[in-house]
Amino acid sequence: MKKLVTLIAATCLAASSPAMAKPAPTAADNAQIDAMLKPLFDGMIAGRVRQSVIDAFNRSEMMKAKQSDVALVASQAEVAIGIYGAVRACENVDQKGHGSWVQDRIYICQHDRFLTRWVITMVKMPGGWQPASISFDDKINVDLD
Repeated sequence: MKKLVTLIAATCLAASSPAMAKPAPTAADNAQIDAMLKPLFDGMIAGRVRQSVIDAFNRSEMMKAKQSDVALVASQAEVAIGIYGAVRACENVDQKGHGSWVQDRIYICQHDRFLTRWVITMVKMPGGWQPASISFDDKINVDLD
């Protein structure tokens, strides 16, 4: 009987344990992410697309080591401007937490001739939030799949 009670108690504790839960980023986390991404979209709207993308990537220690990837995304963003026109506005249309250390954000940007979808994965490292990946396409659906 003692073993059964111990097993039930351990099961209840494990089920209610914070390690078992999938906590979302806090309001403070979201504010930090917003502050980090604002210059990216403000810069794109101001016409500094290439530099804004480079600056956003360079806020991440892990992305600083991938300068060829950064240059590729920045040049592709410039090509998109040539095709779709200047960026007029951007809005955050979805965000999805994956535990407390990863958050995907989806922004839709309005250009002169079309819309683009920007998918940004943010990760929380000991020093704070940083972008792990930034990509964009012209698929307007909000789902990441």
